[in-house]
Amino acid sequence: MPGSITINLPGADLPANMQNQNTFLFGIMNSVTNAKIKANSIGNNAFRNAWGIQYESKTKIDVTTIGASAFYGCRNSKRIWLSKNVQTVQADAFYYSDDGTYSNKLYLYCELPSKPSGYDATFGQYAYYSYTYTRTTYWGVSEASFDAL
Repeated sequence: MPGSITINLPGADLPANMQNQNTFLFGIMNSVTNAKIKANSIGNNAFRNAWGIQYESKTKIDVTTIGASAFYGCRNSKRIWLSKNVQTVQADAFYYSDDGTYSNKLYLYCELPSKPSGYDATFGQYAYYSYTYTRTTYWGVSEASFDAL
C-alpha cells in the first residue's frame, strides 16, 4: 500500500552510497508516494539507482548540500521540491532520473527564486542515450504551493 516517509535527521549527514548500507530503508522506499528528507546534507551516490517508487510521487528535500549523483537513476520519482536551504547541488545529482521512458517526467521545484551559483552546471539535465536535455525546473515555488500540486 503506498504511503509516506519522513527522514528527519536535522544536523546529520546522510552518508554516501546508502543503497549499499541499508536495504531495509530502500525496501520501504519502493512503496511510498511521498517522501521528505531533512538533514544537513545528502552524500554522493546516497540514493543512486535505489528508489523504485512505483506511484505518482512527490519528494521534499530540505538540506544544505546534495552530493554528486545523489539521486542519479531514481527513475520513478515524479516531482522533487528543494527548500531554500539547498545551496549546493553537485554534479549529476538528478541526472538520468526519469520514469524509464526518457521523457523528462521528473519536474524540479525550487523555493529559491533562481539558480544559485552553488548549483552544478548539470543541475536540471537528463540523458537520453548519448544526448543531454534540460528538464522543466520551476523557481520560486513555496512548500505550500508544492503541496497543492
